[in-house]
Amino acid sequence: MKVLIGLLLVVPLFSERGWQVLTYRGIPAHDVRFSEAGLRVEVRRSAAPVIYPLMPPLVVRSVRARGRIDGSLNVSADRQGEPGFDDYAFRLGLVEVGNRRLGILERRLAPAWVRKLFSLAPRGMGVSQIRFFNVGVEPRQLGRRRQHPLNDLIHEEVVAVPDGDGRFELFVQLESAIETAAIWIATDGDDTRSAYTLIVESIELGGPDEGESTGGTK
Repeated sequence: MKVLIGLLLVVPLFSERGWQVLTYRGIPAHDVRFSEAGLRVEVRRSAAPVIYPLMPPLVVRSVRARGRIDGSLNVSADRQGEPGFDDYAFRLGLVEVGNRRLGILERRLAPAWVRKLFSLAPRGMGVSQIRFFNVGVEPRQLGRRRQHPLNDLIHEEVVAVPDGDGRFELFVQLESAIETAAIWIATDGDDTRSAYTLIVESIELGGPDEGESTGGTK
């Protein structure tokens, strides 16, 4: 088992305290619950982000998450991520602090989730991107990366797939540490009209080695 060096935070999943559950306009919302068993998301042809702001931001070098998926997405490995099939059972995002900000006109025109993203930045700062680490459906997807075609703020990599019983574990060590303003969990079934249950049992963040600078890419 890979070990998180310099454990920064065990993200609390047993209570809704500190979490923000958002909705997308015109898309059914999830049923989201917190308990001793973890974060439980009932997906019924729905989509919504679940966000845990980090105040102050943390310098993150690695991340681990464990959980399980009861049910499955109605999508193949070949089509997953394409228009009309852009559903993943679990995307774990790190909101990276940066210099990009919304102008006055952009704030007026941007979707609510984009405005929320930029509101997570520390005062006087902006964001760079959301780095999503995804659970795919088949092992041949592992390592697949992309900048999302609909939004250049979103960068994704498939880093895990579920076992036969639906359990998954992902571990990501970045090439260099990044200043992180929030954890952003995305799970969806609206494109593929899927119904399943996601249970996130643990999320842990690891920090950099002593003297390590921030920045860089995975």
